[in-house]
Amino acid sequence: MTNTEKTIKKLLDLFEYHNEEEKTCEHCHQTKEAKSWTSFTLDAIRDKTDEYYAMSDLIGNADVDENSAYEWTVEALEAIQENLDKGIDSDEMQEALQEYANNGTDVYNYNLLDWLCKGNNSTFVEDMANEWGNVEPFNWLMPTQCFARENHFMATLEVVRKLLTTK
Repeated sequence: MTNTEKTIKKLLDLFEYHNEEEKTCEHCHQTKEAKSWTSFTLDAIRDKTDEYYAMSDLIGNADVDENSAYEWTVEALEAIQENLDKGIDSDEMQEALQEYANNGTDVYNYNLLDWLCKGNNSTFVEDMANEWGNVEPFNWLMPTQCFARENHFMATLEVVRKLLTTK
């Protein structure tokens, strides 16, 4: 296992996925919606390694909502790992990650609108409106999320590169 692969594994081990099932209250019969999210593991928070601080800074400074930042960070790390397994070198990694980010973009307007309403994700709308001009808003919802995903994936790659150069 190369130093890069070890670093990616250490970074992925910082995170855990949570999945809460839909629940109905016995007393009032209200249904609590199912939800899922990604977070740091308790060990990662307690140990406070350089890798934890790097990922924490990445997520804390992200231009997207916190949930997307966690989820997309893990997706980017998994994509880096997958591309390393395929033998993709550092020079081709950026292009491979952009493709991975594009392929993970939501295709349904409902999901895109839901994402757009979270946190500060709507800030990307102005960027896309300036780039695309006066077009039907639903035509740039998907490119807006794609742009945000690509930016976050590239930021994740830069953090990984910095960690590798400091070791």
